[in-house]
Amino acid sequence: MKMRKRILVSLLAMSFVVLGGAGTAAYASPGSGVIDGNGDGPGDDWAGEGVLCDTNVEPTGCGYRNSNATGLWQAYLTANGYLSPSQIDCYFGTTTRNATIEYQKDHSSLDADGVVGPATFGVADNALVRSGAHDIILDGSVRTVVFGRNSEANGFGYSFPGGLVSLTSATYATRGSAC
Repeated sequence: MKMRKRILVSLLAMSFVVLGGAGTAAYASPGSGVIDGNGDGPGDDWAGEGVLCDTNVEPTGCGYRNSNATGLWQAYLTANGYLSPSQIDCYFGTTTRNATIEYQKDHSSLDADGVVGPATFGVADNALVRSGAHDIILDGSVRTVVFGRNSEANGFGYSFPGGLVSLTSATYATRGSAC
């Protein structure tokens, strides 16, 4: 199993290099159109990001229900066993809301409200680790996920595994074909 994880991590890392990613410090949030981080790297990158939620339940103060940004969050939940890979659909509905609530319950500092805001993103990014110039590794409780982190030259932004050998930009306004 560990060998399969290493192969997957290597494939994802190579695909990001092929796609032109590189890494430096990223800056802030939804105004850029993509989850781009607001800190110096993993551990303080996501707390300034936009709010993700099920707008049928929380109709005000959040958005990006149907977006690649939601797909990034779902990839995070998948790494920790709250969702299965087949549930990454870039749609923040009941399934993602319930998985988020379970994640929040497992982290006592968070309100279990099903909303991914600064506090939830802030706890989540504490588990991210830089690997090389542009890969951000999440060694979750169930699987390892490699996120890409673009440089300024490539348009700051995080990417998440949208397929076995490609990364999908974690945009707020779009839902790409990877989902």
